Amino acid sequence: MSEQPAFATPSQEHASLKELVGTWNVECTYFMDPSQPPMTCEATDTAEMIGEFWIQSTFESNMFGMPFRGVATLGYNAITEEWVSTWVDSLNPYLFHFTGKHNAESQVLEMSGKGPNPMGSGLCDYRTVEKRISADERHFEMFLTLPEAGEVQLFSYIYRRA
Repeated sequence: MSEQPAFATPSQEHASLKELVGTWNVECTYFMDPSQPPMTCEATDTAEMIGEFWIQSTFESNMFGMPFRGVATLGYNAITEEWVSTWVDSLNPYLFHFTGKHNAESQVLEMSGKGPNPMGSGLCDYRTVEKRISADERHFEMFLTLPEAGEVQLFSYIYRRA
């Protein structure tokens, strides 16, 4: 009864999360209406480690004339060998859950999940693509697949370390 429980050991994937810790300035471009120019705004994203396995980030901006706040988690599931992420925000009652794979050669993390259909009812497919450009810059894009229009880009973010 005196044995210590075996704890999980962080992997190389978990260690790579530490590269995201800090404050980031974000250039946001939203593609709301294809007949109109994209909408833009600036945001900040502050990321911190939760232990050795998870990162939590808080995204804040003034979006469309109102305060916006979102919280993301990101980690690596060593059992399924997939990256996992969640997202909640101040404008949406839905908890997003994404899973995906990282391509070490291209430095791209591509994830997918289900989310609400902004044009109707039910759920539709969402896809994210994040590319690390350098230790101080990364690009993040989100796409949505609509039954009537196929895949469309929702937004593009450029993160630069503050």
